[in-house]
Amino acid sequence: MLNLLNLKKMKTQINNLVSGNVNVAGTNYELRKSVASQIEKENGDMLTVLVAGSWYATLRRGQSQSGKTFWYQGQIPAHIYAKLGGLVNKKDKTEKYFLSISNSCKVEIYKLKSRKQNCNGYVNVEENKITIL
Repeated sequence: MLNLLNLKKMKTQINNLVSGNVNVAGTNYELRKSVASQIEKENGDMLTVLVAGSWYATLRRGQSQSGKTFWYQGQIPAHIYAKLGGLVNKKDKTEKYFLSISNSCKVEIYKLKSRKQNCNGYVNVEENKITIL
């Protein structure tokens, strides 16, 4: 017999949103903002995701001073960064790699060499690579 007490409510997902590009119309911005708002309500200050079906990442919530803009971001290993389309310099051991999800559900990766350095290029990632746990 199915134990209904062990079933968890499925969290709101972004993996069915579509990134717009040259020949494809993306998911409407208002719908993206609505989905992001629901994700924020369900997850608060931390978001746990499965990245590319093979890596669990914990992303922490950040926000602008006004609080109108928020995002989730966290560090990922070099092999996941590369799997998502980033270029890894294997000789440079100072680089750190990050995954970010914006308040419009835009998923990006970027890398830093140090906290003082600006990010070294954002790479857009398809939303279907992310599963919210």
